[in-house]
Amino acid sequence: MRYATSTSSAMRDKALEFEKRRGAQRMAEIGAGGDAAWNTGAIETLREAVAAQGQRSDVRWADALSVSVRPMITCWFRALYCAAKTATSVGAISGGAD
Repeated sequence: MRYATSTSSAMRDKALEFEKRRGAQRMAEIGAGGDAAWNTGAIETLREAVAAQGQRSDVRWADALSVSVRPMITCWFRALYCAAKTATSVGAISGGAD
């Protein structure tokens, strides 16, 4: 009788462990499905945003400003980078570094 009880307890433990693993696997599948759906939605939103940026309005100066923003920001970052490098070099030279 004692042997049957320990066997049944072991089987119950195995079944419980199996259910835990199956539940964890199902939760991982749900998470992966949710991530895939979110990524698909994000890509669609990005496509719509890029398509909307390419559309022109009837106001010429607004279109010109819209087109020039990205290149101007790039030029400003280049200028700031060069200024920082120059300031670092001047500071190092005037500080006595070789």
